[in-house]
Amino acid sequence: MGVDRTNYLFLGWKLKVEITDYDSFLHDVCYEVASDNFIRDDECEEYCFYGKVVRFSDRYDDGFSQEEISSEDLTLQPLEIIDLKNKFGVFMPGEELEDWVIFQNPRLFLFTHFS
Repeated sequence: MGVDRTNYLFLGWKLKVEITDYDSFLHDVCYEVASDNFIRDDECEEYCFYGKVVRFSDRYDDGFSQEEISSEDLTLQPLEIIDLKNKFGVFMPGEELEDWVIFQNPRLFLFTHFS
């Protein structure tokens, strides 16, 4: 018997979710406006990340199949960073990404979502 799951390789920033109304943020921004740019914990609201999905698995039984990923896939180019910062300002008018992140440089994260 398998477990339904989706794995994500995600490149971006961890947000300081405690500085916002998390429920409103999830609904207004993550779900309605920019769902492709956010990975969030819907169950216990412990994390929210902003950036881009590098890869995700569509194999619900055992996660990732063999994937070849280049070093370019694992970094954000300067223009990509500028684009993501500008998009964040559109999602959150009047806000700067730098004020919402725990660390300044983007990092790589691996997530598994069970359903």
